[in-house]
Amino acid sequence: MIQTSTRNSRIPVSALGLLLLLLAGGRSGFAQEAASGMLKIGDQQYELKYVTAVRIPDTFDENRQATRLSLSDLPVSEADLRDRSGISTLKSKGGFHGVTFDIGDERSYVSMNLWSSDHSLIVSMSGTMGEVSLSGQTATGIAGEVKDLANTVSGVPFSVSARFSASVKPQPEAPKADVKKGAATAELESVKTYLTMRKAVRAADMETIRKLARYPQDFEGAAGEQFVKLMQSEEPMDIQVLEAWEAGDTATLTVSGVLEGKPISRKFEMQKVKGKWSTKNDNWQSN
Repeated sequence: MIQTSTRNSRIPVSALGLLLLLLAGGRSGFAQEAASGMLKIGDQQYELKYVTAVRIPDTFDENRQATRLSLSDLPVSEADLRDRSGISTLKSKGGFHGVTFDIGDERSYVSMNLWSSDHSLIVSMSGTMGEVSLSGQTATGIAGEVKDLANTVSGVPFSVSARFSASVKPQPEAPKADVKKGAATAELESVKTYLTMRKAVRAADMETIRKLARYPQDFEGAAGEQFVKLMQSEEPMDIQVLEAWEAGDTATLTVSGVLEGKPISRKFEMQKVKGKWSTKNDNWQSN
C-alpha cells in the first residue's frame, strides 16, 4: 500500500567504507548507530546520517518479534521509534525527514513509512522490497543497505539510498497486570476509549477523533481528513477486544476483526497522560 510524501536521492558509498563501518562494531560486527545516505523527495534531498533500531512485537505473530529501523536527518530516540506517534510529533515540529522500516526476522516481511516535515504526503509500502539488503541481522544488531528504493506518489517522485549498521535495543518487558478477557474488558477505561475512537473513525467524526487522539494536530485540516480516509480503508469490521490489561498509565489491548472476509488481529498499546487515555497508533495496518 502506498500513500504520500516527498524527497529523493542516492548516495555512493564505497565497499571499503561499509567494511570499515562494520568493523567499527567490534566483536558484535555491528557499529553503534552509523548511517550514510540520502532521501530525495521531488527536487529536494536530505542527508540520512542517524540510525536507530529497536525490537518490537511482530505484526503477524504475537509470539515473535521484529526489528524497527529508522534512517533520518535528525536523531530519533528509542521511545519515539517504538511509538509511531512519537515520530509524527518530530515531523510536526519541523526539520525532520527520514524513513522507518519494520523488518521481520529472516526477512519474513518488510514495510516502510516515509516522514517529511516539508510535505503533507503519506507514503507507506510493504512487501518483499528487494531494494533493502541486509548484510547482518540478529536480535542485537542489524546492518545493510537500501539501494535505489524509489516510487512516485501523487505525481511526486521519491527515492532512498543508504547504508547502515546499528545495535538493536531489546523490547522492554511488559509490566505485570491482571488480564481481562472477553466481556470483562469493557470494564477498563482504556477499552472504552479505544472503542469510542474506532466508532469515530468509521463515522469520520473529526471532533471526537481530535478529542481522543494522542496528537490531535495530526487530524487537523485536509491532511487530517486524508489520514482518516486511509484509516477507514484499512479498518476491519466486527471489531472485538479479546483481552486487555492496564498497569498504571499503560494498557495493552488484543483486538480482532474481519478484513476482506479474513480474520485479523492486532495488539494496541495505549497510554494515559494527565488522566486521558489514548492509543499510541490508531492505524490498524501500521500497528
